[in-house]
Amino acid sequence: MLCLGPRGDAPAWYEELGKAKGILEGRRVVALCTVLAAPASAAMLADLGAEVIKVEEPKGDPMRSVLWAAERDRAAQKIPCSVGEFCNRGVKSVVINLKDEADKQSLLDLLQTADAFMTNHKVQLLKDFGMDSDTLKKTHPHLVYSHFSGWGREGPYVSNIGYDVAAFNATFGMMRFMSEDNNIMPRYPLGFGDMITSVAFAGVTLLGLVERLWSKEPRLAQTSLIASAAWCMSTAMLARQQGAKPESARELLDLLAGPQSWGNKMFRTSDQEWLAVSCLDAEELKKVLSAVGLPETAGEKEFREAVGSQTKDQLVSALEAAKVDYAGPATLNEEVMTQPGYEELLTPLPRAQDMRGVLKQPVKFSSFEHKPIGRAPPLGHHQDLLTNIDVTKKPPAGGQLTNARSQPVTSFASLRVVEFGQSVAAAAAGRMLADQGADVVKVEAPGGDPTRQAGVKALFEHLNRGKKSVTLDV
Repeated sequence: MLCLGPRGDAPAWYEELGKAKGILEGRRVVALCTVLAAPASAAMLADLGAEVIKVEEPKGDPMRSVLWAAERDRAAQKIPCSVGEFCNRGVKSVVINLKDEADKQSLLDLLQTADAFMTNHKVQLLKDFGMDSDTLKKTHPHLVYSHFSGWGREGPYVSNIGYDVAAFNATFGMMRFMSEDNNIMPRYPLGFGDMITSVAFAGVTLLGLVERLWSKEPRLAQTSLIASAAWCMSTAMLARQQGAKPESARELLDLLAGPQSWGNKMFRTSDQEWLAVSCLDAEELKKVLSAVGLPETAGEKEFREAVGSQTKDQLVSALEAAKVDYAGPATLNEEVMTQPGYEELLTPLPRAQDMRGVLKQPVKFSSFEHKPIGRAPPLGHHQDLLTNIDVTKKPPAGGQLTNARSQPVTSFASLRVVEFGQSVAAAAAGRMLADQGADVVKVEAPGGDPTRQAGVKALFEHLNRGKKSVTLDV
């Protein structure tokens, strides 16, 4: 057993703020996770009140030091780099060498006290160490086993390294699709696919914890970069299934918008800025034309000239005054941190003077303010959690959830969700719940959701299968 010293030896930069208050308060999650996506998911659960124990190998997660060459002050003090700080905020750290039998037994004992086990290691490696789902469902049937992978748990690429540059950005054609020049492939921000998929990984773990309230059966929750990429590229894939062959995002937007296709483009302003317009609805396009002083019958050429004769600020003011929902300025990267509302997306970390804060997770509950309870921990700072583990104190394997109608919830089929939204994002979320068995009732305007009339006819089916529909003129 590797021991790194008592918790009282914390470095001056580290401060632990105690337990977070949230919907997961009292839940313990053990995270055998490395690099970016899976640790970020575990940190989200810590934000929501869970006690998250990060298991690291003796040399630590490589994300601790990946940016130290550029962040020399942090490197000198052995503080996790800014990205490592962000995706490991508020968790605890223990060091375990899985090649050591005593260490592995300590992890197995720790899992007896946990509600969920999150990991992003390869399936075969987990089997080699006896930490795979088939093994643990026999010895730890109470656990929600949550697995993240690059290429899924089956298939020809299952043993490949699963970084997002390949498994997310490249495999389903996303990089080529977003390119305007077939000879130049775009490069995405570090962890672009990782951060998108991390939300799904946190979500599927939460669903597993919810399901455990009514089921005593062992459960495996999983997601992958490739599955997330396919979901993000679903509109393009559906278009091809319908016989269309869009070769770029520009062509797909034209196809989806139909007659209003020119209303889904970028337009240059007089001060050399950009205005992004996205109108799937003819009535909204009329509002945009009116806001810039054009008749409803104007076309792309007239609109481009009108935008080119005004500054970005003038156009934004006019569009906001007209209450147009489908247009806005394109922000350059260096302008992001000066945008109104940016500070509201940040939460400060204690004693981290070199950071304005870390970005909050993209979900929020009105019943509590979720925020990081502390910084990313020193390596092995919570090693005492591995001593004197009482394996008899297991979390309850079942229970009962009661809904607003005072009926016991025994599956997602007992839940009713009213979906009042339109187009893509809300519909996609509602469809996920319908896939899990929830009774999803979609509320549409008398004219129907705009995606019913979209150029890709299968899009509405893709987003709304398994739901019920009612129309209300609200």
